[in-house]
Amino acid sequence: MTRTAVLLLAMLTALPVAAQIYSWKDKDGKTHYSDIPPPSGPVKTIRGTPVPAPVAPPVDEQEEGKAAGEQPAADDGKPKTLAEREGFWFGWSGRLVENPAAEARFERIDELDIAQIDLTRADHHAYYAGFSNSILWPSFHLRLDLATIEAPWYAGYRSVNTQFARALLPLLRPDDTIWVHDYHLIPLASELRLLGARNRIGFYLHIPFPTPDALHAIPHHREIMHDLSHYDLVGLQARRDVAAFQEFVEHQAPSTLEGEPIEAIDFSRTEIDAFPI
Repeated sequence: MTRTAVLLLAMLTALPVAAQIYSWKDKDGKTHYSDIPPPSGPVKTIRGTPVPAPVAPPVDEQEEGKAAGEQPAADDGKPKTLAEREGFWFGWSGRLVENPAAEARFERIDELDIAQIDLTRADHHAYYAGFSNSILWPSFHLRLDLATIEAPWYAGYRSVNTQFARALLPLLRPDDTIWVHDYHLIPLASELRLLGARNRIGFYLHIPFPTPDALHAIPHHREIMHDLSHYDLVGLQARRDVAAFQEFVEHQAPSTLEGEPIEAIDFSRTEIDAFPI
């Protein structure tokens, strides 16, 4: 029986549902966006495009153990489907610790096998609240005016995906199919390939894919697109997202400012298609 390892971010006691986004201003007046609610203080809950909200504590002051994006489980048959394919979920445990173990630990929750690792507070902030939700989330929604960009966040984003890959690799069988969910985990296939994984790996983006002009404004956008080229399948929500993706692929920047040609990213081994949910 072929097994399927399904990966997603957040407390893995719940299946993904529609994102609930929180926005707030920190003590310096900077606006933050995340699907992690601050532990106290006024905060606006929104769906779709973020908007400014009253002052509340910054996300990295959240209580330890508060799961990122924890939501009620969706009654959509996923536990049954995954059980039939002998699969397991993998991702962040929701715990912030000083010295996380490198190895994943398994737990049986709601008839699902859950493999999870902890993160440090600094890694979580740079990776999740920082690069994922303050840069990628607003940019992919074409709200570059709402993006907050800090240079160190990208290193944290890649570092956490490297940690995920190293913890997952020992759990894989050669014939496993791996499904990776959402923008927090875009580099995961690249990191697994670097470690020698040859499994079939699919990726599904649960938010819109940006137009090329918005994509080019995102820091490290070429690295992000190169990461997507390491997937066997990239699933998007709508045909318009596929069209935006293909437009980038077909009209990649031809040269640097010095006139030197830029090597095009090869997507010939990656299938791109829409799978509305």
